Amino acid sequence: MNTHRNIAQDTGPKTFLSCSFNQDYGCFAVSHDSGFRVYSSDPLELRVDRRFQDGGIGISQMLYRTNYLALVGGGHNPKYSQNKVIIWDDLKHRPAISLEFLSSILNVLLSRTRIVVVLKNKVHVYAFSSPPSQIAAYETADNPHGIAALAGSHLAFPSRTPGQIQIVNLEDNLVSIVRAHKSAIRCLALNNNGTILASASDTGTIIRLHTTSNTAFLHEFRRGLDRAEVYSMAFSNSSRRLAILSDKNTLHVFDTSSAVANRRHLLSKVPLLPSYFSSEWSFVSARVAGHRGVVGWSAEDSIIVVWTSDKCKWEKYDIVERESSPSGNEEEREAPRWELVREAWRSFEGFD
Repeated sequence: MNTHRNIAQDTGPKTFLSCSFNQDYGCFAVSHDSGFRVYSSDPLELRVDRRFQDGGIGISQMLYRTNYLALVGGGHNPKYSQNKVIIWDDLKHRPAISLEFLSSILNVLLSRTRIVVVLKNKVHVYAFSSPPSQIAAYETADNPHGIAALAGSHLAFPSRTPGQIQIVNLEDNLVSIVRAHKSAIRCLALNNNGTILASASDTGTIIRLHTTSNTAFLHEFRRGLDRAEVYSMAFSNSSRRLAILSDKNTLHVFDTSSAVANRRHLLSKVPLLPSYFSSEWSFVSARVAGHRGVVGWSAEDSIIVVWTSDKCKWEKYDIVERESSPSGNEEEREAPRWELVREAWRSFEGFD
């Protein structure tokens, strides 16, 4: 279905700076060079439109569907200093909390009890209180993309050694190290209760899953053979599926429950062959068109993609089962076939 109509009227073109989903993917916040907006994910509806006369917002992170958001200035004329986090009370239309640092803020994550601020070489954890009190600070390797994930009682971010990940249990501040990859961490995702961590390196070919309780290795998936930049990863709310978006213009979905649905090479059961032949590939994928996007889930079979560069737009993809061909062999007829279908898309008016 093509619902190709504009979704917000505005007085002039704006620069789309960033997008982030809230903790259950029910809404997402869009930052631009004169404010921020909040949309419901599906159906897509504009919920909040805040425009500032004195500057732009580079980062906006929601706290579930409450009236609190974390804001960081951005754009050509930032509203706030880019080394300052503002906890914005949208009910009162004013800042409630302010935190200032010595370097630029690259990411902010919120829970009901914590404020996590990510800098290039450090992660700060504060109690969500007024005034906020610092609980801990952790050194990291260079983290120019502000990579971090927060869910349940666990926080994950790159360690000081490239390819390794620190997992912090926020209940007791215990730190574990996961030796996940050989090259630097590029993307992390936690399931909604924070028990499973997915990671990708800047090579982008392999996705690995670990438990956060004891760092045990769970699974390895192959995204592809060629080097890729993984833009975004997201678990479905049941944790049974993992969506991955990369610069190879592909959207992949993996089965994380038992991995029985994922595709394997025909020679996967032949011993002594290279690991490539035993790799698990996504059980469904689709070609997509966009540059730099963020993924979320609106249902177990529905993925939302928000593209943040070039032609900024919202897309919805549905996972549907396809009937097997009656002319195929017995194995082909019995195996479920899946498709990832773009069900709807809408452009964002008012953005360059």
